[in-house]
Amino acid sequence: MNEHQILMLTIAHEAIVEDLIGYTPFTYMLIKQDPPAELQKSSGVFVTVQQEQSHRLRGCIGSTGEGSVPLYESIYTMAKKAAFQDPRFRPLKVDELKHLTLSVSILSQIREIEDVNTIRLGTDGVIYQYEGRSALFLPEVAVEQNWTLERMLGQLCLKASLPPTFYASGRGTYFTFTTTRVSGRIGG
Repeated sequence: MNEHQILMLTIAHEAIVEDLIGYTPFTYMLIKQDPPAELQKSSGVFVTVQQEQSHRLRGCIGSTGEGSVPLYESIYTMAKKAAFQDPRFRPLKVDELKHLTLSVSILSQIREIEDVNTIRLGTDGVIYQYEGRSALFLPEVAVEQNWTLERMLGQLCLKASLPPTFYASGRGTYFTFTTTRVSGRIGG
């Protein structure tokens, strides 16, 4: 793990601990005063919180990077949202901290694709959009769930509030991206 990756995890960790126990996010505050060039760029970012032993998801929120928010700001904001505002889960509690892992995924440039058969499961993250609806899966989701391409496409449709076989209609637009992911224990 390089210095910038350590900083990204530390920012995310401190953001969560700040809201749980009132810890001052020193790393974030220092970086905010004089951010390294690597953390000043604007990029899509997702923060994922999981239970350490079971790998069960506890929260995952992110942004595809539209706008000009610096990476360190996005990580700080998305960590808080993943821990406390993911509508699928109850907010984290202090007693859970020692049993969690944290991942920060930095998105590459997002590109539109014409053929879903070019999607590389486990390598490509996928975004599906149709008439104002959209859904996104990070690259690891299909592999973790042991999905085929067709199953992943069906799950994207469901996530976008469409029937699971809607992808077969050929309607909608698909985009792919890759991620640089760094993970570690919260507090570890």
